[in-house]
Amino acid sequence: MLKARFDKRADAKSRFSVLFLIVAAGLVGHTLWSQNLQQLSGRLPLRQVPSLQGIFFDNSRIILTGERGFLFESEELGETWTKIQVPSSVLMTGIFRDQADQLFIYGHESKILKSTDSGQNWRIVHEQMGEDLPLFHFLRLDSERLLALGAYGQLLLSQDEGESWTTLDLGLQEEGHWYDALVLEDELVGVGEFGSGFVWKLNGENLFEFQIRDYSGSLFSVLEWDGMLVATGLQGSLFSSMDGGRTWEDRSLEDSRSIYGAKVLGPDDLLLFGANGFLRRVTRDFVSSAILDLSSRQNISSVLALDEGSFLLLGDRVSKIEISKESR
Repeated sequence: MLKARFDKRADAKSRFSVLFLIVAAGLVGHTLWSQNLQQLSGRLPLRQVPSLQGIFFDNSRIILTGERGFLFESEELGETWTKIQVPSSVLMTGIFRDQADQLFIYGHESKILKSTDSGQNWRIVHEQMGEDLPLFHFLRLDSERLLALGAYGQLLLSQDEGESWTTLDLGLQEEGHWYDALVLEDELVGVGEFGSGFVWKLNGENLFEFQIRDYSGSLFSVLEWDGMLVATGLQGSLFSSMDGGRTWEDRSLEDSRSIYGAKVLGPDDLLLFGANGFLRRVTRDFVSSAILDLSSRQNISSVLALDEGSFLLLGDRVSKIEISKESR
């Protein structure tokens, strides 16, 4: 199931497939935006295929995760799609490109699959069959360790390039659902439900747990933005930290829609995306200006960066959107 299904305080975080193409360059001066929308739903092999995340190779190739163990591949930036069969029938929530040809996909039943040939062939390296234990994020801690995290406090560690996995016990007091994490220098910063998170030294010497003041909803994402940490959450909730996650400042927007994530466009520009067509640019001083508000109720759940400053946004409809701008 999806993240929202594991957070009673969260609104429904729909994770159905969508493809947008956004063409952008440096954001300077006053910007004029124009857009073209082209529906691509009918080009996928199945009528409705939930898709959560994707990866983009250094050409026109894209791989998206899907429901019932399907992966979808395009060699033409989404113009046509083919299925890649994998040995799984559960929803795969994400995909991680670790090295040139080494990929991992992860999802429900705590399932992790590995490929060493750029996604053509896959094998299961971890699973708990029959258990409703989705994994939500996957990352490399250092040259020797990989980490997967998810619902019910799951923190899975591999020290052999993903061939085997064990539980990582950080001694956390709060072990709710962990939605996102990143490595910041020599520390791991994780965020999850109830406005909670942790900062853990990678050498294991120190652990700091935090609870954002006056906020008890989910934190869906965390990212580093030119020395600043930014976390996103429910109903326009947005927070920043200048001390590596020890303290947080409320930067919330006057918008009732949830913010599922963000993508750095540059040192002074951040792209926020989320529920019901929420797509906004935020400047360094957190003055928000709308780039695109979709008239429909479609959700945007993930952003995939392409070359030439363009992005794929994944949500609940398959479309191609080209946005051009001129500065004056």
